[in-house]
Amino acid sequence: MSSLKTAAGTSPRTAGPGLARDCEWIRKILQYAVLALTLPLYSGAAVADSAADTNRLLQGLLDQYDSHGAFSLPRLTSDEIDDLLAGQPIVKDSMDERTLDGDDVDEMGIAAMQVLDAPRLLVWLAAMGVASEPDIRLTRAFLERREAGAYVRYQHVNLPWPIRDRHWIILCEKNAGLAAASGGAIWEHKWSLLNGGEFLWRTAREDGRIRGLTLEDMEKSIYLAENRGAWIMLEVDPERTLVVAYFDGDLGGRMPKSVVRRFSHVQLKKGLQLIEELSADIHQFYDERQPIYDGFGQPIGRNAVLELVLARGALSRMTAIVD
Repeated sequence: MSSLKTAAGTSPRTAGPGLARDCEWIRKILQYAVLALTLPLYSGAAVADSAADTNRLLQGLLDQYDSHGAFSLPRLTSDEIDDLLAGQPIVKDSMDERTLDGDDVDEMGIAAMQVLDAPRLLVWLAAMGVASEPDIRLTRAFLERREAGAYVRYQHVNLPWPIRDRHWIILCEKNAGLAAASGGAIWEHKWSLLNGGEFLWRTAREDGRIRGLTLEDMEKSIYLAENRGAWIMLEVDPERTLVVAYFDGDLGGRMPKSVVRRFSHVQLKKGLQLIEELSADIHQFYDERQPIYDGFGQPIGRNAVLELVLARGALSRMTAIVD
């Protein structure tokens, strides 16, 4: 999934070269330029008004996600949104009422949120790259690639004795409907257990798609009862992105749900920190020959990434001149 090095590419929202692509990135560069030129004009009152407007904007984006997204995120107070805009991470439990059956509390997910000071495209690339970061305890295998950036993946985690290993097969998809409904402001990469996946892993190992594990390793592992979640990216402005990591899992066996929940809180916050670190230089390593797909399910071209980085550099230089 992680993509390295270089090649010529296309804009993430257009299928090929042409006027539409050029206009999109000219608009982006002008957007940065106007932002730089207006920085000296802000008074204290203007900044306060802007902060209130941004608070309302972010709440509006969260409302849009609630209407079109895959999960129910926890409701945030105005003060909590201010904390997010100040860069503080928030981790909250969330009851997903849209998928509940009666009083089944096992559908309570966890959402970790943080506003990162980076454009949404770079943060998205970093988040998709996190899924491919090497982990000595985790074995991954791509089983099937589908349309619009969707894919099926097997994962196996080696847990310390006496806890039995866990494994699962998930279907990962881009929520193109949400991206369209939000005018491109919200992208979502979601996943859930593949229907029938508990019977597929044996075949995948026999035909060579899963390597590095013995049949005994897999037969002794517990197949997860639940694993669903999403990386959600909301564009606050050209330089800030609200990242939401949502997870709802049931590890099965005798592992208490409370232990899983506490562990998940910690891991989700670590994931946000890793994304923040990777987004700083992810553009240096992206290779469109192993493409990452945007929130519309379109492959992201390397040129689009480089043009965004150049636009940010222009903004930085203009701001320095104004100062």
